[in-house]
Amino acid sequence: MEKIETELSHGEQALETKIIELKELNRQGIALEKRVEELQKILQQNFEQQLEQTKEQIKERQKAIEQLQKRLELLPVAKEIQKEWFLQLQQASEEDLNEIRKLYVQHANVIGTTCVASANKEFMDNYPTFDVVIIDEVSKATPPELLLPMLKGKKIILVGDHHQLPPLIGDDTFEETLEEVMKESNTFEEKRELEKLLEESLFERLYKNLPSTNKQMLGIQYRMHEKIMQTIVPFYKNGNESLHCGLRNSDEVRDHKLNGQYIKRHEHLLWFDVPNESPYFEERMKEGSSLFNNSELEILRHLLIDLNEATKDAKAEGIMNEDELKSVGVISFYREQVNRVNRLLEELHLPHLHVRTGSVDKFQGMEMDVILLSMVRNNDNKHGDIGFAKDYRRLNVALSRARELLLLVGSSSMFINRPKKQETKEMYRHLFDIVNKQQGIRKITKETFE
Repeated sequence: MEKIETELSHGEQALETKIIELKELNRQGIALEKRVEELQKILQQNFEQQLEQTKEQIKERQKAIEQLQKRLELLPVAKEIQKEWFLQLQQASEEDLNEIRKLYVQHANVIGTTCVASANKEFMDNYPTFDVVIIDEVSKATPPELLLPMLKGKKIILVGDHHQLPPLIGDDTFEETLEEVMKESNTFEEKRELEKLLEESLFERLYKNLPSTNKQMLGIQYRMHEKIMQTIVPFYKNGNESLHCGLRNSDEVRDHKLNGQYIKRHEHLLWFDVPNESPYFEERMKEGSSLFNNSELEILRHLLIDLNEATKDAKAEGIMNEDELKSVGVISFYREQVNRVNRLLEELHLPHLHVRTGSVDKFQGMEMDVILLSMVRNNDNKHGDIGFAKDYRRLNVALSRARELLLLVGSSSMFINRPKKQETKEMYRHLFDIVNKQQGIRKITKETFE
């Protein structure tokens, strides 16, 4: 019995050895098959053709080497010519330099100029026509300014936003200018023609009337934090068209890096809500139609100081460069409020901020890291309105200037409840709701800034 078990054991070991040998033979067979396939592929190749291609490549490389050698040989000569040209340019008269400029421009295939400069006689003589004329910021151009370059192009591309304001005339808002002009107009027809200027720009008329094949909405914005963008989304909804944020990570790309007393780093949209009460009411200039609001000026004072201190702290923490200035725009619907903001800035010491001011109309086309909007209107006239701020285009411009942080200062009660038109009420109600969803409403009381 033991002998049988021993033989069985030897038999199992022998079987395992044979299995291992068979597996190894199988592996070697597979390897040989792959090698045979590789050799067959090599045999199928056209070596003569490859040889010819290699020879051609060698010839091309040799030509390139010869050309480089020639250029190296000419380099000392070119340097001497450049040196001579440089000396001649230093000694050239203004007339000579103008001729050189003309030669340079004549050989350029892309020319940049302003709409008005395109009507210059010399420009028109040198460039009677273009294959393509691209005009940017067309919503800021008057019809004559647009027509001048449009006459020179075989194809015209207009780029702009018809949801923004018509061209600015001087430093006033368009309506302030219009009010002054209308005072001198005697007939209803004249006044009605002037009012039409506010209702529809040339660009808007073209956009509405051109076929869909001739127009395209650019629905991705890269300027502002997504939370700020939410305030203007309704202005761009048109069927399937809507506005989207092109920033992959708004919190990272549009991080304002400020932690102050009234502003925190995670916040990008705040409304400092002023009560609809007498101490916070607007005032009118004794001469003229412009308004101002002293209570909002005081709020702006505190916010600007806070922004300056928060920027200073960010530098101390190493999250901002020492020489970096936070760009801040202070804007308002009314020229007189801007004048008073300018006087306020003369009193304040804000070394860590770069501050620019202007009416909302004048700020069209500009952008800053931080925008403070003083809304001004606040009164107890139950039959009144909100003036210039009822135009959705003006609100759109005001809300879309900030990249990182938008601060609104005004009475929500006034702007939500007082407008005569329901659509205007809904416009400001939507704005309030967006800010409120982001927990950005800050109710102002007497104790807020104490």
